Amino acid sequence: MDASTTYFIIASVSAFGGALLKLLYDSKCSHLNICFGCVELERDIKSEVEVEEHKHQERRSSHTEENSSSV
Repeated sequence: MDASTTYFIIASVSAFGGALLKLLYDSKCSHLNICFGCVELERDIKSEVEVEEHKHQERRSSHTEENSSSV
């Protein structure tokens, strides 16, 4: 195997791992099984949901302020 193939395989595996971690972080599941149960995760998502709701309310209020100032 030459060096370019090795770099390609390492980059592909790293990209897949990064995408998997992002998917797991963005999910709102409280219990996760990965690799057919080899890895099990329990997460407290209550605080994450509260933060998302707060961000959503801020975006909604700023959008409403922009619309009222343009009228």
